[in-house]
Amino acid sequence: MRGNEKIVLKKGLYVLAIIGLIFVIILFLPIWRIEQIDVTSTHYYTEEEILKEGGIVLNMHPLSLNKKIATKHITELPFVEEVQINYEFPNRLTVKVVENQLLGYIQFHDSFLCIDQKGKVLEQSKSKRFELPLLEGMQFEYFSIGEKIGIGNEEKVDTVKEMVTILSKYDFLKEIDVIDVSNLEEIHLYVGKLNVIIGNIRNFDEKIKWLIQVNNNYSMGILDLSYIQDGQAVLTPLD
Repeated sequence: MRGNEKIVLKKGLYVLAIIGLIFVIILFLPIWRIEQIDVTSTHYYTEEEILKEGGIVLNMHPLSLNKKIATKHITELPFVEEVQINYEFPNRLTVKVVENQLLGYIQFHDSFLCIDQKGKVLEQSKSKRFELPLLEGMQFEYFSIGEKIGIGNEEKVDTVKEMVTILSKYDFLKEIDVIDVSNLEEIHLYVGKLNVIIGNIRNFDEKIKWLIQVNNNYSMGILDLSYIQDGQAVLTPLD
C-alpha cells in the first residue's frame, strides 16, 4: 500500500507540475502583452508624458505593471489630481487622468505661481505656461509648492473659482487678462484695454452676459457693471 501511495503521490506531483508549466507558458504568451493603451482626459500633459511618468510601455506584461507605484508617480505631476489604471482582458490598458482645475497665475517677484481651485500652488515658472488670467489681490509673504496660498485668502479663492466657472461657461475666460479681487465689493476684470468694474460677485452670470455684448463693440475704456441689477451699465470711453 505504501508503495502504491508513493506512486500515486509522484504521479499527482507530476500532473501538478505539468499543469503549472502549461499555465506559465500560457500566461506568458504574446497575446497577454499590452497592445493598446488609452489615456483619457488629459489637457496639460501629453499621453507620452503620462505613460513615461508611470513607467508604462507597449508590449509590457500586465504582471510587470505595479499599478500602485505607477499611480503614485503619475499623481506626483503637479497638474494631476487623480489617476485610475485599469487592465482589460486580454491586452488593453486604460489610464484615466483627472487633472486639477486651474484658476490662474499670481505674480511673485519675477515669477508666476499657478494655483488650482483649492488655492494650492502647483508650479512656479518664469512665464505663464497656460492661457489663464493673472490674479491680483491675494495677500501672502511666502508660499510652498503643493500647499495653499497664504492663510486669509480662502474667500478670494472661492470667489475666483465661481468667476472662472461662469467665464468658462461662456467661453470667455481666455479673453480675461487680469482678475483683481483686492476688494471683493469692487472686483475688477481687465479685458485688453477695457477695465470692467464688476462690484461684488452677486449676479456675476448676468454681468458677464453684458460684458460679452459690450466687448463685441468696445475694446477700451471703463465699463461699470456694479449696478447691473438695476438694469444699468455705464461705459466711459478712453480719451
